[in-house]
Amino acid sequence: MAFQRNIWMDSIFAIVSIVAFVSGQGDFITQPQHVTKMVGHQVTFDCAVAEDMARAPIVIWQNGSSFLSFGYDMLDASNNRVRILGQEGGMKRWQLQIDDIQLYDQGEYSCKLNTVPEAQYQRNTLTVQERPSIEINPIDPTTEDGTYEMREGESRIISCDVIKGTPEPQVKWLKMGAYRVNTNDYGVILELPGSELILNDVSADDAGTYQCVADNKVGPPATMTAKVMVHYPPSVDVNRKQRQVKPRDPVNIDCVASASPAPEVYWFHNGRELFFEDENGPFEKADLGTAADSNPDPNSHTFRLTIKSVEASTLGEYACEVENSEGRDEAVAKILGLPQQTEITSNPMSPYGDTYPLEYKASSKSPFLLFNLQLRGINVNGSENTGDWVNITIPATSSGPQSHWLSDLSPNSQYEIRLQAVNGFGAGPFSDIFTFSTGETKRPETTTPAPTTTPTTTMAEQEPNETEMNDTISDSGSTPVDRPDVGKRSSASFLYPSVLLVVAIAMRTFC
Repeated sequence: MAFQRNIWMDSIFAIVSIVAFVSGQGDFITQPQHVTKMVGHQVTFDCAVAEDMARAPIVIWQNGSSFLSFGYDMLDASNNRVRILGQEGGMKRWQLQIDDIQLYDQGEYSCKLNTVPEAQYQRNTLTVQERPSIEINPIDPTTEDGTYEMREGESRIISCDVIKGTPEPQVKWLKMGAYRVNTNDYGVILELPGSELILNDVSADDAGTYQCVADNKVGPPATMTAKVMVHYPPSVDVNRKQRQVKPRDPVNIDCVASASPAPEVYWFHNGRELFFEDENGPFEKADLGTAADSNPDPNSHTFRLTIKSVEASTLGEYACEVENSEGRDEAVAKILGLPQQTEITSNPMSPYGDTYPLEYKASSKSPFLLFNLQLRGINVNGSENTGDWVNITIPATSSGPQSHWLSDLSPNSQYEIRLQAVNGFGAGPFSDIFTFSTGETKRPETTTPAPTTTPTTTMAEQEPNETEMNDTISDSGSTPVDRPDVGKRSSASFLYPSVLLVVAIAMRTFC
């Protein structure tokens, strides 16, 4: 502590101090103090001698080599931060009290007792500490909130400068994670020692909040944050790329995009952009905002398209296109209502010559209405000529595996078949062509007719209602099924027995 005094005052004080050596004798009854205090606090040094001294001693306080007081009198009355407190209890006491401690107050404070044959000293020390103070440089002039905006691939150094702090603080940078409710703080995902935050060739992963921490164990650490925003083109995905739906189902398509700056979104259905001016239209859109707690990406945005009630006209492909100043990306979701491709699972060899137990399965979110079967002979009765496709409509029995008996076939012959399932949206794709062969003998009439309860349907040349089929398929938004023209079958044995059987049953019923 540097207290200013006039030269003549120091001279007078030195003379008085010499005279004081013979003024009394005694011993200190207090112990030296070694005190550590923070800037702005108060300290009191105690100096006392026994009351039974023959004569009152002369006590002088010094800071280093500078005199502060003589007895109870301060030499610099203008310094109101420093004072001498007087006698207390059964001893003679001279307490030195300093208010609002500053860094320059640090040092040795001696209580000098002028006794003979030599003076006695009680030497005290004051260590002054100061909490750190920091600032971040450079301050980005392009943003008001201290955000550092960078483009993908750029580099930058952000410095955390210590303005003050005694002892010298240790400095580090922390990259903060998402807020954790259970601990009421932010998780640390990266720690970087040193005062410089070096960002080289930045990518989206480098974006986030960085905190500079300066700590010298004097009170709480000093902290400041810098938010780094990395601009990069969008990357987008949809929650479900393909799904089967039922008629009148509401459907949400969520498009999750990571981008900086925040992107704009455009929706397309089968290549045609959707607009949302009509509140009563079949679609509506919503911006669900940035990432939830489960998603740590702060630049994640979720956009939602809602199909209010699925119809055949709303099936198809939906594209979510997002765009910002850095680029664009898109993701596609398919909303399917038509049945999936039918699979024929039966044995390719029939045990009978005139019938074939057909087994097949398909998948559909909505109930099957029927199955369209196409059949043709490829080697019938020794003829290698391939016949024309014949269309047969088979009722659907359930959503699970199906079965059906094909009758009126020729023995020792080969046939090709293919199947397609039909539901409320329309007809699905045909199965792969399946080849089967018939045996030699006819099926006995007592034989169990089928593996399931599916009724036997006699083959006939039935052409599905062309208008109904085309209307159903075109409403689905998919390409109409390629259905070849069906001519007369080359062998009368395909049709004639079925006609006779129908006539016989009718006559037996009504006679």
